[in-house]
Amino acid sequence: GLESIEIDSDGIGLLKIPGSRVGEYAYKGVIRRTGPEGERDYPFTTPAFTVAPPTTVVSPTQMNVFYRGLPNPVEVSVPGVSMNDLVVNISSGHKITGSSGNYMITPGKNRTVTPSYSDGILVSVSAKLPDGKMKSMGAKEFRVKRVPDPTPKWLGLGINDNEVEKTAIIAGLNRRLVADMGDFEFDTDVYVSSFRLEIWQGGTVSDFESSSNKFTANMKDALSQLRSGTLVVLRDIKATKPGGEISSIGKLSLIIK
Repeated sequence: GLESIEIDSDGIGLLKIPGSRVGEYAYKGVIRRTGPEGERDYPFTTPAFTVAPPTTVVSPTQMNVFYRGLPNPVEVSVPGVSMNDLVVNISSGHKITGSSGNYMITPGKNRTVTPSYSDGILVSVSAKLPDGKMKSMGAKEFRVKRVPDPTPKWLGLGINDNEVEKTAIIAGLNRRLVADMGDFEFDTDVYVSSFRLEIWQGGTVSDFESSSNKFTANMKDALSQLRSGTLVVLRDIKATKPGGEISSIGKLSLIIK
């Protein structure tokens, strides 16, 4: 049925239709006007619009960071605008993939100068309006940081350990030297790419080199003959991080018990 609408002194009537459910809608109906010439109907159709759920936005102002060499997940939304009507752009020299509000942003190797950041990424969002026009919805800048360096670990021992059982070494000759990222938030492909082994025993020093995270046959042979009190040093440890960056990550010094 038809619903009456109050008309103000300017001849304008206001019809309020609550958005009770989330989704995209378009209303159509009939405006019936009664005048001196009688009743006359005016069909109408509204532009498509979106009813959005209640939105709470919490932004950690000190955590607006992207890590270089990693795909950083980003969710983008604008209350009242369909995800499919959003266009997300970033500063040149970087990579963005994804759609419908969910994106991955991978910072490039080269620095990008934005209006107020010497090394950052500007993420800008535009929305397609019902009339087909695009409207800028604002932009946000993110700092770009390098992935932190890992620390070396072997046989479950780290840089704060200084002793190891010989039996543990014999049992772990086939264990790889690990680049440990600790509690870093991202799953990253970080690995030891080379290291040196020094064995201080009986006043002499034996030096070996590996071009991977594995112990070579010569290293295993020397480690299998260790005596109590021998100092084992894993040094010049290099780790390869996302994007191909190579970092020196310290050393392990262990005395055989």
